[in-house]
Amino acid sequence: MPTRNYLFYALTNSVCSQCLIKVEAKIIFQDGCVYLVKHCPTHGREEVLIADDIEYYKQSLEFIKPGDMPLRFNTPIKIGEDFCPTRK
Repeated sequence: MPTRNYLFYALTNSVCSQCLIKVEAKIIFQDGCVYLVKHCPTHGREEVLIADDIEYYKQSLEFIKPGDMPLRFNTPIKIGEDFCPTRK
């Protein structure tokens, strides 16, 4: 049985760099680097380098915390969060 040349680490969401639709993405470790691999139904597969050091990437995840809500919003939400970045 063949073995993949990468190690699957996590599943996340991303956007296609061409049409900006939401797509599912895999975070993989390959050749000492961390990549985001995503597939758009229209534009195909895309592989993006996230980090060139796996251990550094893992350590950086320890500093992630949920975002704090602002005490007050400066501008009203008119279109909605699902449409960011806004396209015409």
